[in-house]
Amino acid sequence: MELTEYFTTRSGKKIEMPRTSVLESGAKNIWDSRLYSGLLSAFFKPDALKNYVPCNRCKYLGSICWPCPIPTLRGDRLVMRNCQMIMDKMKKEGMELTDTVPISYQEIINRAAGDPPFRSSLVADPEGTLDFYRYKITDEDRSRLVSLISSMQDVVRANIKSSIERSAIQTKTNPKGY
Repeated sequence: MELTEYFTTRSGKKIEMPRTSVLESGAKNIWDSRLYSGLLSAFFKPDALKNYVPCNRCKYLGSICWPCPIPTLRGDRLVMRNCQMIMDKMKKEGMELTDTVPISYQEIINRAAGDPPFRSSLVADPEGTLDFYRYKITDEDRSRLVSLISSMQDVVRANIKSSIERSAIQTKTNPKGY
């Protein structure tokens, strides 16, 4: 994370970034703070990392590597020079970091549990989400994931239907909403 008291977006909006000590405030207070949640939400938007070079081509981005989100919030292009040098060297040696990332069902569940935008994307479009993050899972794990998502969608549909039915009954019994 950049050490800064604030940053300015491209539109000129000043965003306060008060420095907070984990030792003084506690990790939970920082983790649960509105500022941190806002940073995470912005960071996990699908196009948030497109300006990170060479990160936007690396299979580890979003799985084990998380660069500072502040440059992308400003709309800046961030060139990670060390990563670029390493990627160039690896490519010369026949290694490629832009391949898919092998990931387990449990790793996907763990990420979804702590990352609401990822979870929403995964539930809405599992295949698209896995493709976007270049995640590769076994057929067995894919089947488990599809089954889990399907059951989650069934619960959501049932809750929506029940809510609509309760609303319709309430409207019939109390048409003026009092």
